[in-house]
Amino acid sequence: MKPTRLLGIVPAVRLALPLALVLALSKPGLAQARGPSSVRMAEEPLALAPVGLEVQIPAEAGGFRNDRGDIPTIEISPMLGHWFMMIQAPQRQATGGQAQVGGNQPVDDLTDRILENLLGSYRKDRTGTEAIESRATVLLREKRLTVAGRPASRFYVEFPEAIRRTEDGAQKPAETEKTRFRIYTLVDAGAGQMVSFDLMCDLEFKNEAKLAYLAVLETAQFSGNTEVAAARALAVETTEALFGTLTPAAYERAIEEISGRWDRLSVPAGTGMVMDDTERGYRHLRAWKGRRGEIDPNRREESWTEDDLREGYIIRLDGRMIERQPGGQWRLTDTRIICFMTPDRRHEAWTATTTFRQGELKPVVYTEFGVRDGQDMTIARRGATSSTFQPAVPPRGYVSQAEFYLLPQLLVGHEAETTYGVYAYTSGDTNVRYRQFELGSSSGRAAWKLTTDLGDEARSISLYDADGAFLGSERGDESRWTPSTQPDLLDLWQRKGLPTRAP
Repeated sequence: MKPTRLLGIVPAVRLALPLALVLALSKPGLAQARGPSSVRMAEEPLALAPVGLEVQIPAEAGGFRNDRGDIPTIEISPMLGHWFMMIQAPQRQATGGQAQVGGNQPVDDLTDRILENLLGSYRKDRTGTEAIESRATVLLREKRLTVAGRPASRFYVEFPEAIRRTEDGAQKPAETEKTRFRIYTLVDAGAGQMVSFDLMCDLEFKNEAKLAYLAVLETAQFSGNTEVAAARALAVETTEALFGTLTPAAYERAIEEISGRWDRLSVPAGTGMVMDDTERGYRHLRAWKGRRGEIDPNRREESWTEDDLREGYIIRLDGRMIERQPGGQWRLTDTRIICFMTPDRRHEAWTATTTFRQGELKPVVYTEFGVRDGQDMTIARRGATSSTFQPAVPPRGYVSQAEFYLLPQLLVGHEAETTYGVYAYTSGDTNVRYRQFELGSSSGRAAWKLTTDLGDEARSISLYDADGAFLGSERGDESRWTPSTQPDLLDLWQRKGLPTRAP
């Protein structure tokens, strides 16, 4: 059978493989740090700038800065929400004033008072007697500890939590209780500044939560990295300011610039001959103004809901990645992502499908559907296993998936040479992560150079001409994206004997 076109994509999303890979933002040989008991940790740290604290979090967890009033706060939770951890830096003086260098007494005393107050809040007898008999149980009290070289103190407790039922809208007294587990560590960061690491979970997840908690503490560092954290905060502020100035016309220009684009992914051989290069894949981008229901091409318009009728911006990416397996068979990864965002940026939705093919084996298909309203995000995945989870969305600096695809064009169009920072979710990932972009001028045909740093992924450098047209991108794994056309790609792949159609 004569192939007539390159596959734009076969319906489908690989959820174990971040789809930023198809975006030109590679992830070669991800090196992951490990915490105690082989807890797999993400390489990109979270920072609490006011105290110069940096911590790593479990790879399957999400975390972000979410201050409580004037108290600097980091919130961390896993994809499935089995536990919740808060790191806070309230301005609190230890007992007796400034902490002594190398001394644990002040932080131990303060932790004793915090524990006493906690037990008192669960006292059985509230008649005012001095002796406290508490319904909370102290499992362990640890003193004279150190965390990141600083004096620390810790306790483990179990405590009851009421389960209330509501009937006819009226609150009824608690009928049952469940037991919760909590670990609290207080660290003296110096100069009277205390930092607390507070974890809570249901009792059934106690062991899992404890391992994750201790792994986070193991990675804690108090250092001079406040400048790094401050730079990140400034990058996010800069991006927020940019989005505050963008008009619908700016989005429409960005949509026009990327729509219809075909890009080739290859590893140059160094000979200057394209036939000597190693082909890795291709992608096709399309973008338009439309309605949310269009993210699922398999649904008929008659079945659309009121939400599906919302108008906004739609980005579609179709791509194929190839890899030759031992024995000569090709492993194909076909991806389709369609994402939607309302013009006010408050709502988004997307569908993503990935199909894996190899030889005569039955294709393996993964799908993902996501929706976000404000800071509430829900993602459902279907494939060999199914799951639904809710990544944490930070209150500031977040960009939708549609914006993430448009962001390079929006930054180049703004023509401001500076560093930008955003928090973004990309299909196939497990949580929202920090991404950084640095825009600078270039020379020759390339007027602009955009350096993209995804933290735990490879850095890429992309070039654009004075009109914002994409000229190419160098990735950290020696591969390169270059602009192409569908006819040129088809001709090249056919001459190389590469798979241009699905079986």
